[in-house]
Amino acid sequence: MATSATWAQEVITCDLCVKPTQQFCNSCQVSLCVECVNKHVDKLKYQPHDIVPFKDRKVAFPECEFHSNQRCEAHCQQCDVPVCLKCILGPHNGHKYRDMSDIFHDKKKKLEKDTKEIESTIIPQYKKKNEKTENKISIIKGEFDELDKEKEKHRKFWHQEVDTIFNKLGSLMKSIKENLLAVLNSHQSKIKFQT
Repeated sequence: MATSATWAQEVITCDLCVKPTQQFCNSCQVSLCVECVNKHVDKLKYQPHDIVPFKDRKVAFPECEFHSNQRCEAHCQQCDVPVCLKCILGPHNGHKYRDMSDIFHDKKKKLEKDTKEIESTIIPQYKKKNEKTENKISIIKGEFDELDKEKEKHRKFWHQEVDTIFNKLGSLMKSIKENLLAVLNSHQSKIKFQT
């Protein structure tokens, strides 16, 4: 008769907390509880996610390129390539191997580290640079608005100056015209009177 210990199964926990896994991200190869799905998607929002029930997960062991229908569940350290069981027994016999899930785990940890660095260092630096650029844009817009106001003030002033000059010129021309016409009319009257 089986004891309760032999009936128990090991619970697979969420990679983000300690709750039991119910979901799986095929894209990132991450086990998730229901509460952590949104956290995971939000944390890595710039990449696609294929979230499925845990029982429908697809473990991303690559297919062997030399032996069809064989999954590479190990990595040959000497040749730095994924290998299947037939490869281990064949051309890679005697080489040192690492379990593919360990390789995935290490890569996942590196991605998490890189993501953390991007989120904690690089993104804030770009946000800070963006804020400085926005401030410069605002300052430049303000300065050019002031220049535009100054330009319009000068335009108005010079329009008035030009109008004044042309009004004086017009008045002078009118006066000269009237004087010349008066002289010519007087001269013409004298000519007519003498004839």
